[in-house]
Amino acid sequence: MLDKKVTTPWKEIRIDTWRDFEKFTSEECKEYRQWVFRGQSDSAFGLSSSLYRLFERLQEIYVAGRGWKKLFNRKGHEGQLLLKFKSHAHLYFNPAPENVANLEWLSLMQHHGTATRLLDVTFSPYVAAYFALEGTGGGSESVVYAIQQKILMRATDKVRDTNSRSEDFRSSLPNDEQRPYLFFYEPLRQSERLAAQQGLFLVPSTLNKTCDEILQDYSIPKGCLNKLLISKSVKYEGLRRLRLMNISAATLFPGLDGFCKSLNLQPLEDIKNLGRVGGATNVQK
Repeated sequence: MLDKKVTTPWKEIRIDTWRDFEKFTSEECKEYRQWVFRGQSDSAFGLSSSLYRLFERLQEIYVAGRGWKKLFNRKGHEGQLLLKFKSHAHLYFNPAPENVANLEWLSLMQHHGTATRLLDVTFSPYVAAYFALEGTGGGSESVVYAIQQKILMRATDKVRDTNSRSEDFRSSLPNDEQRPYLFFYEPLRQSERLAAQQGLFLVPSTLNKTCDEILQDYSIPKGCLNKLLISKSVKYEGLRRLRLMNISAATLFPGLDGFCKSLNLQPLEDIKNLGRVGGATNVQK
């Protein structure tokens, strides 16, 4: 990854116990849907979309192979990805989506594994905590971003070109020449997974900057953008607490794949607690 050192308006808050996390969310984020959260397993990585990170990885491959940097036409490549997905959709969806705006298409692409400009976020701090804590290993500090969504959108209105509304973005992607901005998008067509995760998306208007870089041009009151730095010592207790809340891969990713992924954390529990209640070992027909 070609990391860039940037200053950001995030207020950093140390989380050294699970109680610290619950205290912050219960006192600062009381109102449902007024805050939006994103969890990441390593606090060293800033806020950037999967498509931005893809271009950075491909740049590293190109430099290693050719010896110089390539100037990617990022928006052009995004347009080709979108076009190719649309042209193949009828092979995988029955019926295929019709009259669907670009953000809805990008949401589908993201759901099925394509790198896009969309960043997954959630209205639930505990869902975000799961994604922050469930990463393999306990050696890195995790992070949960907490954003007061209405404050961010008001700030966006001040930096966004008045001729470029978020509604326009749904049908035609914005020009990178415009002043970069961020906005939230909640898909009209909810997938089962998105509904389970209380999910929506944070959308950058450009593919040439990270969200952290875009936020450098924002004027936002202190405390509306928080970066909860979660100590690695919190992971064990946090994952156990989340399991008691029924927050796991099995519930956040409905289906067999999510259930199987949830089994990977089973060894954290004592084996004596995993047997069937009542001692039954076989299921009789």
